[in-house]
Amino acid sequence: VKTLKNMLEQGYSAKIIDNVVMVNKICEKCGCEFEIEHNRREISFCSNKCSLETLNYNVEITNKSNN
Repeated sequence: VKTLKNMLEQGYSAKIIDNVVMVNKICEKCGCEFEIEHNRREISFCSNKCSLETLNYNVEITNKSNN
């Protein structure tokens, strides 16, 4: 319950599911809403597909990996 209160105080939409605090996020690629465990809340993509599309098609990221 402390963790849930902490997430809510930080501005996350959060709830407890099966004794795990889950937070709602919006995917940076497709804009879909998804739930993720609070300790993985820095993840910005709803799926591997969205993550890989961003990594493969973002020129800035591609240029960094080629240097």
